[in-house]
Amino acid sequence: MKRIIMIGVFAMLAAACWAQEPNPGKPQDQNAPGGSSMRHGRMYGMAFNEEVFPPEMIMQNQQALGLTDEQKKTILEVMKSFSAQFTELQWKQSAEQEKLASLFKEEQISEDKAIAQLDSLLKIENEIKKISLANMIKVRNILTADQKVKMRSIRQAMMRTGDENRERRGGSNPPPPPRPPEDK
Repeated sequence: MKRIIMIGVFAMLAAACWAQEPNPGKPQDQNAPGGSSMRHGRMYGMAFNEEVFPPEMIMQNQQALGLTDEQKKTILEVMKSFSAQFTELQWKQSAEQEKLASLFKEEQISEDKAIAQLDSLLKIENEIKKISLANMIKVRNILTADQKVKMRSIRQAMMRTGDENRERRGGSNPPPPPRPPEDK
């Protein structure tokens, strides 16, 4: 029983690590898992996703949206505040991940300690999701009704382009990795 629980905890740890932004500072597909919109609370499968927009998407489409200088200034202020909160939470999250990982290096893993540490890590991840969603709501509320309509059409166009690219590649799954050479 303990082995099953520990495998579950390890799987959750792996999922938490996978959800982190893989290449900070490098541009990425915002809508891909692990892309920059994950940092801003893109919660896959949630009905409200169509009504909120990653701030990066708004910044990349400033001209198409016709953002005013006042809107740009306000969005920038919201983003600065979010960035400071997010960075602090990232540091806490990394520390909690290290603590959890160190528990798995022990000869005998304490189930109680591992579960308690996982709870600490998940609390931080939930806080990240909360501030991310609050950030997207604040930015969305800055847009006019016409700009929101325009953002929805921009997102739909981006999704169609993504679907077309996946179809050209032969589906939604990436190609399999090359096979290792066989020993002779």
